[in-house]
Order: sequence, then structure tokens, then C-alpha cells
Amino acid sequence: MSEEPMVSFRLGEIAHVEMGQSPDSRFVYDDPFLGYPFLQGNAEFGPVFPEPKYGCTRPTKLARTDDVLISVRAPVGSVNVADRDFCIGRGLAAIRFRGIKPSLAAELLLRQNGALRRVAQGTTFEAINKSDLLNLHLQIPDSEELPTIAKILDTLDTHPRNRGDHCQAQGRQAGFNA
Repeated sequence: MSEEPMVSFRLGEIAHVEMGQSPDSRFVYDDPFLGYPFLQGNAEFGPVFPEPKYGCTRPTKLARTDDVLISVRAPVGSVNVADRDFCIGRGLAAIRFRGIKPSLAAELLLRQNGALRRVAQGTTFEAINKSDLLNLHLQIPDSEELPTIAKILDTLDTHPRNRGDHCQAQGRQAGFNA
């Protein structure tokens, strides 16, 4: 891999951010197959994709398939990738990247966890808002390297139980150093 410099972008320059909003509780059910699967926060996050416990027949905010979901309330910064459309509550935001595969986009956000936690500090309840997300700076590899890195991450996502150390090792091989 080449040693090309990373390029810095504000998240708002390369993605749409949809903040979650709690739906009316009268339309939330203990069945994730009733209406849209509903995610309140990162408690329903799996290793890569969400594992919903609830359904909602009148969603207020939706995440679309391939959006990157990020926790915006304690704990801030956890991420998952939407494998289908979801109703999202106020503990989450859906980030729709332009021109970047979801697996790579999720990894880029994970690498900014420290910056997000610093922004969230100083509040009574750890949280970030839309402005914090839009102004978050991401370091993106050279555009020629993106397909190779995304392919490695996609391969790892097909085996989410094996991600752990293997993911870090593959990321280092792809030019990501923690």
C-alpha cells in the first residue's frame, strides 16, 4: 500500500446526519417484526449490525439500509451498520455517507471515538448533538486505497464474531495504524 497522506473532511461535507427522535410509545411494541424495527440506543447493537427488540408502527425518524448508526448518548460513539431500515430513537443518529462504503465509514467513525468523548465531556449526561457530528473531522485515506480497505472490512463484516484482534491486524495491513 502506498504511504499517501490522509485527507481531512468535516463529516457534514461527506455525509447526511439524521438525528433520532423517540416515537410515541403507543406505537412501540415488544415485537421487532411489527412495523419498523425500533432502536432506542446502542443497547440493541450487535457486533456489526443491530439486533432489535422492539417494533414501531409510526416511526418519527428512520435510518436507511447501509446508514452508519452512532450512539449520541451515554456511551457516546458506539457504531453499527443498518442492515435494513430502522426507526431510531433519540439515543442514536443515522449517518448516510456519500461515496464511502458502510464498513469503511463505520471504521472511520470508530477511530474518532476519543474526539467524540471529549466533546461530550463536561455535560451532566454524556451526549453529543447534530452540530458536534457535522463538525467532526475524519481522516480519509487516499481515494485509490478506499476500495482495497473497504474490501478487507467487508470481508471481516461477513464474519462479525471473528472481528476483534483480526480486524485490527487487517486494518494495520491496509494502512490504518491505531
